[in-house]
Amino acid sequence: MSMLEVATAISLASILTIIAVPVFYREWHASHQAEASEVLLRIGERVAAFVRPARHQHALPDAIARTPAEVPRAATSVASEADWAPWSVIGGRPVTLGFPQRYAYSFLRTTGDKSAFEGLAEGDLDGDGIVSRVSLRGSVDASGSVQFAPDVELVDGLE
Repeated sequence: MSMLEVATAISLASILTIIAVPVFYREWHASHQAEASEVLLRIGERVAAFVRPARHQHALPDAIARTPAEVPRAATSVASEADWAPWSVIGGRPVTLGFPQRYAYSFLRTTGDKSAFEGLAEGDLDGDGIVSRVSLRGSVDASGSVQFAPDVELVDGLE
């Protein structure tokens, strides 16, 4: 093999690496964000079910603190059933127990009149200390119907 052939092979390998690594990282990151989207939509469905009965008078539940309390670093957190106890107000934990979680979840009322809310997922996907935040926003209208923002929103994706 001549030096020209070696140089050509190294150049081609470098070009492929320059293209493949960012694409791989972007796809890896997107697959990890799917967890947050799925769980936030599940939280939204449960909030809608909470609001429907007349006994709640179209009011949202109280805020639910971040669970687990610490933002998971690189999918190392496995919350226990007891950790998820506060979520029983909207029908229980929105995640499957026994699996590492990439995000911590919280539920917030975002206005004083109890009509708007936000589900928030926070995770340090690669363990570098930078936290990604994914949000689902919604509100309760006068008839008691829950209206969601069109999409789950990546609030802060610095990962």
